[in-house]
Amino acid sequence: METVLRTEELSVAERFESWYDLTSRALVPTVLTPVDTSDFRAEARLLELGAVRISVMSYPALRSRRTPTLVRRSDPELYQVALTRRGEQQLSQCRRDALVGPGDLLLYDTSHPFDARAALDGKEVEVIVVHVPRAALPLPAAKIDRTLAVPTPGHTGVGALLSQFLVPLVTQSACYRPQDAVRLGAVTMDLVTTFLAHRLGLEGAVPPESRQQSKPYPARGDVAPHESPDAAPQGSCPARVGTMTGRLTACGRGEHRDGSTTL
Repeated sequence: METVLRTEELSVAERFESWYDLTSRALVPTVLTPVDTSDFRAEARLLELGAVRISVMSYPALRSRRTPTLVRRSDPELYQVALTRRGEQQLSQCRRDALVGPGDLLLYDTSHPFDARAALDGKEVEVIVVHVPRAALPLPAAKIDRTLAVPTPGHTGVGALLSQFLVPLVTQSACYRPQDAVRLGAVTMDLVTTFLAHRLGLEGAVPPESRQQSKPYPARGDVAPHESPDAAPQGSCPARVGTMTGRLTACGRGEHRDGSTTL
């Protein structure tokens, strides 16, 4: 359910290469250009929650470009909602430029080219990104696309509701059982839908079956079959599942790891 990469646990020579491989293979292919490759310190955690994937990343100054050629070559057709927790970033998509800082939410997608720059203030960036299939959102794609690269404060209104859900969701991930993943993914999807519908003024357009997913699950309904609710000591959590550190296999691509491209 969870994959972890900490580049500081690798040799200096492997750090950026491993980060490039992970983000290209598990998230979306881009052309990455770091400011400094001599000691690239970054961390990524990937949570699989049914149809929803959540990435938690921290990284130094870099540039990430998704070119038109990369979009044509491979498009997972995802909307991505990013909550910046530390540092500043800039993203350009669909002729719009967004500058975001701590607490801001930003929607972008994989189906349009984008150009992003991180750590504009010289501080390491930390971000939580929710990756949602475009086809899974019960809202008109044409209207959603009008809000790409338009930042929203994450400390008020529905944005605060989404932000305050995401932070404990990722910080308490060690406590989840495999059977929790689909249910947590459904709640995440429902909150993202609510957030976007509110931005678009389309709250009434959300199908009733989607709104019903927001009902809280029974507090003790997470207990696995044949397992006592008191089986685990209070305050303890099982170890994370599927944790990986080390070098990840690269996928074939035309871009070089130093950030140059052969497109």
